[in-house]
Amino acid sequence: MIGRRRRTADTGTAPKVIDSSEETYLQGLPVDDPRLALALEQVQRGLTQQQGSLDNLRARAGTLVAASSLVSSFFGSSVLREPLSGLAVQGMVILAFAALGAVIVSAVVIIWPYEWKWGIDGYSLLGDYVVGDRPSSLNAMRYSLTFYVQQDLLENEKQLNQLWKALQFSVVAIALQIAFWSVALVL
Repeated sequence: MIGRRRRTADTGTAPKVIDSSEETYLQGLPVDDPRLALALEQVQRGLTQQQGSLDNLRARAGTLVAASSLVSSFFGSSVLREPLSGLAVQGMVILAFAALGAVIVSAVVIIWPYEWKWGIDGYSLLGDYVVGDRPSSLNAMRYSLTFYVQQDLLENEKQLNQLWKALQFSVVAIALQIAFWSVALVL
């Protein structure tokens, strides 16, 4: 049970998850210990919530791009109806379009297909835990899987946090875009 592999293609050999004292402890538990099932269920629920969060984030990014485009078309049509009168108006128009560009770039960053870890390869499970050279008990399998899925949760969380920051940046860029267009209308 020591050094079980997971996702051979992208992670190689996993760190030692269960040492001999833990394996002895796990052997003393009931065959189908509900506590280990609960722990695995909770980390799997966490992955499901992260998937939902990512979907929500991507949908919001698309909505912000649409909103930013509407702001530009609404204000831009009013400001650009006549030739730009002064340097200040030209500067505001340039800044407004730069803010639109920032929203679009942020949306691309959010929608980009990053590598996420949403589960464990079935072939690895079978090979490492069921038909391998040392098949695992159900408890040992749940213990290891809980450990690995928790690692995935932490890695995904780092990426998600960065993407939420990009969304916040987009919101600020839209606010600036509205401000720049408004000033250009007044000037």
